[in-house]
Amino acid sequence: LGERLAATTGGHCPGAVFSPSGSEAIEVALKTAIAVSGRRKVVSVHGAFHGHTALAASAADARYHEPYRLGLEGFVHVPYDDLAAMAAAIDDETAAVILETIPATLGMPIPADEYLPGVRALCDARGVVLVLDEVQTGLGRSGRMWCFEHDDVRPDVVVTGKGLGGGLYPIAATMMTPEVHRFYDELIRAARLSVRS
Repeated sequence: LGERLAATTGGHCPGAVFSPSGSEAIEVALKTAIAVSGRRKVVSVHGAFHGHTALAASAADARYHEPYRLGLEGFVHVPYDDLAAMAAAIDDETAAVILETIPATLGMPIPADEYLPGVRALCDARGVVLVLDEVQTGLGRSGRMWCFEHDDVRPDVVVTGKGLGGGLYPIAATMMTPEVHRFYDELIRAARLSVRS
């Protein structure tokens, strides 16, 4: 399954980590971005929904984390489709930017043509991991396999869920570029070495 999913990205995101839910897949994405970058700040957008677990809820809109007092330190929210606000929020402490390509909880707004490519350019310029949450839009639901393909953008991490199990089985996946997935390769290598010794 991992190989088949990687093929849908043209091999751009060949590393896959599987989870039982989209929330957990978002957790994997954010924990990995923090580990890989060595930074703690996460930028997301007002009105977004990324899940119910601690990191996912903190990246989501305030209404999904404030009632539970889950607003974790280091999470910053900016208006959707606002490149200037995104540029102002990303700094040397930023580990990741996480976005839904089309945020369902905002009423399914289509981003301006320059938005996702602009966010990609900001992340590239500042060494930030771009995580695209395609739990709802991925796997052909936007007319293409991945919604980000409409904007010719390549994320460092793409998260999929819902459609992956076809409503029958709880499964999600966090797919990553080799540079990001190297974190897991090193963990596995270290675990194997400790077992041998």
